[in-house]
Amino acid sequence: METWRFINHGAFSGAENMAIDEALLLEAIKHQGAPVLRFYTWTRPTLSLGYFQKAAEEVEFSECERLGVEVVRRPTGGRAVLHEFELTYSIVGSIHHPKLSGNVLESYLKISRGLLLGLRNLGIEGEIAEGKKTSDLSAICFEAPSWYELTVEGRKVIGSAQVRRGDYLLQHGAIVIKMDVEKLFRVLKFKSFEQKERIRASFHQKAGAIHDFSSREFSLAEIKTAFLQGFAEGLEVTFAKSELLEEEKDTMNQLLKEKYNTKEWLLRL
Repeated sequence: METWRFINHGAFSGAENMAIDEALLLEAIKHQGAPVLRFYTWTRPTLSLGYFQKAAEEVEFSECERLGVEVVRRPTGGRAVLHEFELTYSIVGSIHHPKLSGNVLESYLKISRGLLLGLRNLGIEGEIAEGKKTSDLSAICFEAPSWYELTVEGRKVIGSAQVRRGDYLLQHGAIVIKMDVEKLFRVLKFKSFEQKERIRASFHQKAGAIHDFSSREFSLAEIKTAFLQGFAEGLEVTFAKSELLEEEKDTMNQLLKEKYNTKEWLLRL
């Protein structure tokens, strides 16, 4: 059975996490590297924006500062995610690799099978969602599932996003353990007060977290083990523990300096 790299990281800042994910992608492209799975968390609450979102129009920066919430822009698309009580995963690999091949939705589906089995390993029965279109979507990622994202009892619990560069992809996503909905609604702007209240009123019916669907609370280590096994089973691979290579660290530091720690990138000036 094929072996992939597995990087079991702890907590990093939002900028560092995005720089590491992109560094893994860029170095994989450069060296035609084997696929890699990374798990990580966040040193403090972090609002991540999708590549195309307009920060000035969608983020309450004063509230973020008051609440100690970092704001970072992802290299991937999608809508805003408040990262706090979660395990985040990222996968980097070739789009020609049989475990990741196909168009964006096809590779999403292959990765989602591992996520589905991860939930099942925790005793939670999830479903792979079909995408839904709505004209009243806000900036919030977890307001509605996209194609092949994970739901439990109709509520989205894992949100993912993907970017492709050449023949390689980076997909990362939030496996939500519990959610601070009040904080989420305070750090985002809405078109109107009425829209904010309408979305808030129905949000719990659309979004959920692992601890909403279990009679016990899992440790982070238990959740990591469940999803590592899920990815191994779903992708039919084994994992070998790894660390960042020196070249990946150098690229990460360069990306931090030139991109993720700059206002130009965050605000897309």
